[in-house]
Amino acid sequence: MKYILDTNVYIAAFRGYYNPEICSTYWEVLRELGEKESIKSPKEVKDEIERIDDDLSGWAKNKNPCFLSDDLTGIMVFFMKVRASYDVIKQNAISHWTTEFAKKGQKYHLREEPISDEDIFVVATALFYRKHFPDQEVVVVTKEILKNNPYKPVRIPHLCDAVKVRWINDFEFIKEIGITLEAKL
Repeated sequence: MKYILDTNVYIAAFRGYYNPEICSTYWEVLRELGEKESIKSPKEVKDEIERIDDDLSGWAKNKNPCFLSDDLTGIMVFFMKVRASYDVIKQNAISHWTTEFAKKGQKYHLREEPISDEDIFVVATALFYRKHFPDQEVVVVTKEILKNNPYKPVRIPHLCDAVKVRWINDFEFIKEIGITLEAKL
């Protein structure tokens, strides 16, 4: 089993419940899982983390095995497939929300681009691994949820569902992979 982790999994854990000051073993376990090739994140996730100069970017920069060091050869084929799925989902969502707002006598405006290229690369990386390692299940791990939100109508779970890649949240990942954490005084 290979897990492809989204940026928000690292950021939420680092800034919150698994901050290294209170749970350093979590980060050691992630590094070990990266060395075993059980978890990976595309280079674009690492780049996104490194945009902010903090301890998390330092952890990511330090030859971290959780991150792919280069672009995968042929990844753009999968990126374009996911991007095409995204475009269809986005247009359907815009049509849906335009209709819903019109029923209330309002005009719908999409406030921001609903998804980033980094998010598309996460799903594309899962497709890449599924194609090249067909005997291994590939799962995307994200903090995002399926939600009807007119201002961010497309999320990673929507893309995963569209291209038939299983996705879970970080707590499900921890249970599935068997991470246990111990508290001490």
